[in-house]
Parts: sequence; structure tokens; C-alpha cells
Amino acid sequence: MRVYFLALTKLFGWQPASQTDAVAEFYNRKQLPGEDYREFYTNLWNLAKYAYAYTGDFDQSKYDYLVKERFVTGLNEPSVFWRVDAAKP
Repeated sequence: MRVYFLALTKLFGWQPASQTDAVAEFYNRKQLPGEDYREFYTNLWNLAKYAYAYTGDFDQSKYDYLVKERFVTGLNEPSVFWRVDAAKP
């Protein structure tokens, strides 16, 4: 069952049921088993765009820090975690 979920998510991206769900999903999102860190990062950005679309034009620069914070928090790959955390842009 999990394999099908990952395959569908890869094809169509994550589609939350509502904006409130998107905000909750964004803040609770963790890297899934077998999910590449690049896919995880992309999925976080998609969630952020959907979750915060109500603010009008989505300005990526306003959400860079927030997405990075959620990315580092949700990573399951220690080697990537330490590289990203050490960079602290």
C-alpha cells in the first residue's frame, strides 16, 4: 500500500484536502522512507505554496527560512542534515 502511495505522490504531488490541511501537513511533514531529500524539499515547497496561497501573491523569499527550517527538522538522512545545518545561510 505504501508503495502505491509513494508512486502516486511522485506522479501527482501531494494534494491536501484543504488549505488548513496543507498548513498542518507542512508543519508535520517528515521525509518518507525511500523519499529522496530532493523530492522531500520539492514537496515541502509545494505544500508551502498551497498552504500560504491565501496571502495573495506567493513571494518565495518570505518563506525560504520557514521551508529550510521544516526541511532540516523533517530530514531522515543524517549526512544531509549536518551539511544543511552547518551551512546556515
